[in-house]
Amino acid sequence: MNTLTFSRSGLVARFYAAVTMVSLVLSAFPAAFFVAEAETTGIILDKTTASVAVDEKLNFKVSTVKSGEPTAGTVVSVSDGSQGGLFFNGNATNGQCNEDTADSDNAFSIQSNKGICYSNATPGVYTVTVTLLDSQSQIIG
Repeated sequence: MNTLTFSRSGLVARFYAAVTMVSLVLSAFPAAFFVAEAETTGIILDKTTASVAVDEKLNFKVSTVKSGEPTAGTVVSVSDGSQGGLFFNGNATNGQCNEDTADSDNAFSIQSNKGICYSNATPGVYTVTVTLLDSQSQIIG
């Protein structure tokens, strides 16, 4: 049996605080100044922990937090800390794992919702870290 803990990587709360502070400062200046921010600002995971049989694929859903259109080029990067697990394309709607071929770079394009599957052939307890990156590989959330 494998037990998984899911975690988000990023500084979403600090990002919001920084944008708020910059917005307050810039509001004192003429309208020519403005704050440019990414539309996609963070992620939500549908699981915090889960157990799955060895070699069985577990589907989990990642949803983006956004205001308006998604930021172009946004990807979800996943990792199990080099513990030998594999990630696969999943299905955000029906919870199925769609593919038998593991993803080569553990990065999945995302607009709103993305299903991702994880499998590990070795029994153990693993932490899966999910990070939202922009098109320049900078952490968004």
